[in-house]
Amino acid sequence: MPTLRDALFTYEACLPADVRRPRPSLERLDVRWIHDIARALARDEPNLRTMAGLVEAATGRVLEGALLPERFAELVACGRVLLREIAAPDVYPLPDPRREQRELAELAREEPLAREEAELGRTWISVELVHAAGLTTEQVELEVVTASGKELHGRLDAEGRWRCDAVEVGSCSVQLLDHPVLQRRRCAPVSLQRPQRGDLVWPAGSGRRLDLRTAEHHRIVIVQPAIPYCPSA
Repeated sequence: MPTLRDALFTYEACLPADVRRPRPSLERLDVRWIHDIARALARDEPNLRTMAGLVEAATGRVLEGALLPERFAELVACGRVLLREIAAPDVYPLPDPRREQRELAELAREEPLAREEAELGRTWISVELVHAAGLTTEQVELEVVTASGKELHGRLDAEGRWRCDAVEVGSCSVQLLDHPVLQRRRCAPVSLQRPQRGDLVWPAGSGRRLDLRTAEHHRIVIVQPAIPYCPSA
C-alpha cells in the first residue's frame, strides 16, 4: 500500500476499493487540517509522485504543480482517497525557547542597515590623523562625544584612520588622547608636508577639543609649534 512520510509521521494512502482493513479515519477530520497535511507532504519529491499516482487513479487525470496537493486533499476530504496515520512518534520534540529569538534576530539582519540608522537619526564620521613630519599615527586613541553626550572611544589603524557608522546626527567633540606622536619635541622635525585646504591643524602638545560635523571625513594635521626665540639662550 502506498505510503507518505514527513519529518514525524507516516501515512498509508489508497483508494476505497483497495481497502483490506478497517477504514482510515482522516476523512472525518477538519478539511483545513487535511490541506495542511497535503501541503507538508508535497515538500518531498517521493510523496509528490505517490500523490500524483493516487489522484490519477481516482480521477483519471494527470495533475502536477501547486494544484496537486490541493486536489489530493479534496479527494481525501470527500472519501475518494483514504489516508491513515501510522507509526506515530512516541516522543514529540520539545519547542526550542530560543528559536523565536533567533528568527527575530535574522529578520532584523535582513533590514537594510542604512534605513535602520536613518530611522534612529544616526550617521557616520571619519577621522584621519597625519603628522607633518611623516611620523606614524597608528594606535593613537581618541575620545568622541556625540551630540547626545554619548562618549565613544576609538583607536587609529595603521593608516591613521578611524571611522564610526553609528553616531547621532550633529556635531561631535573630538579629543586626541596622550601619545608620543602628539607631544611637542625639543628639536622640531623637518616638515614633509603642509596642511592643505580644508585640513584641521593640531599643534603638538595641545589638549584642545575639535568640533567636527558628522557625515564628513576630517583630515587633521599635527604640526610642531614654532619655538619662541630667546636671546639669552
